[in-house]
Amino acid sequence: MNQWRGISIPSAWGVTPETARLLQHWRHHEFGGVRPFFCQIEAVETVIWLTEVAPNERQGKGFLEHLVNANNDANPELMRLALKMATGAGKTTVMAMLIAWQTVNAVRRPQSKRFTRGFLVVTPGITIKDRLRVLYPNDPDSYYASRELVPSDMLEDVKKAKIVIPREADLKWPDIASTVHADWWQARIARQKEIDASIAAKAEFEYLYDKPYPDNRKVRVAGPFTVESLSPHRVLGVDENDELIDQTAEPGAEYAARQTFPQMILENLRIAGVQQAHKDARITFTALTPWPGDLVTAEGRYMEGEGAAAVERRAAIFIGPEFGTVTRPDLVLAAREAGDAAFDVLIACAFNYEAHATEFSKLGRIPVLKARMHA
Repeated sequence: MNQWRGISIPSAWGVTPETARLLQHWRHHEFGGVRPFFCQIEAVETVIWLTEVAPNERQGKGFLEHLVNANNDANPELMRLALKMATGAGKTTVMAMLIAWQTVNAVRRPQSKRFTRGFLVVTPGITIKDRLRVLYPNDPDSYYASRELVPSDMLEDVKKAKIVIPREADLKWPDIASTVHADWWQARIARQKEIDASIAAKAEFEYLYDKPYPDNRKVRVAGPFTVESLSPHRVLGVDENDELIDQTAEPGAEYAARQTFPQMILENLRIAGVQQAHKDARITFTALTPWPGDLVTAEGRYMEGEGAAAVERRAAIFIGPEFGTVTRPDLVLAAREAGDAAFDVLIACAFNYEAHATEFSKLGRIPVLKARMHA
């Protein structure tokens, strides 16, 4: 792999021109936001090498033969490749890069059997399923466009991908796919039961209090255990198997949450305001109303200063995803929208911000305040 990566001439890489363009894009493009990490590129390069290069090299054929034999021993009839990556390395981005690579080649080389534009993604629950919506090319937050994972002229090709992220097997699936899907779920359920049984048998019991009482006879070496939640609380519906209801599949159900996620956040802001870096500096809104923007969802008004010198300011409210992190490009686009609408400040509300986003504090005349929500 290192020898192959060291080849400087793209025409000597042994890949299709489309693949060569994608590799050059990932390695050298001037990304406006977060560029793919080296480990993500190396993971995709490995799959590309095994698919396009190895079949044409003697040593590569030896690797492929070993992989085929291992699959036949462990899981006949379904060839599998696993990429071992560290937690937090960005597996969703790798999935998007692989989908883009396969789809672009499949669309532009329809006679090739090496490439496909159909993808099945299996997830352990509806929470992860929702996070992976960024893999859909037509999703507003699609990684292919928002993270510039493909050149602009290839975006239309990527949109021809057929991606399925199922909870249950479809009746139209072939038998082998349905069987593999069912076996995976049974294995996951069995594993979870083993974990639960192990915890019940071996774990020590400990009482935890959300408001611990002070005891001056003991020295605390860590912060108190607390349970924090947004208020007002939102109750999620569960079915007869104690599974969360997928409200995208059952919209408007009577057991659905009474508040949407943005409504819950705005209600919390209306009550609690926004604590700034200085302990005594808090923004308390005098008015908070919905705003018909793309990223700006509400307009908040507050008084800056004291007494007769106080001046009313307008704050644009940007609410991050319910499941996921806010990126620097998100903040840049929201700040631009706030500036175009003549707001005085942008207040971003999110459960988490990626590393590059924490350094972003101003765009032109628009200060950017980042409020971290607790769940």
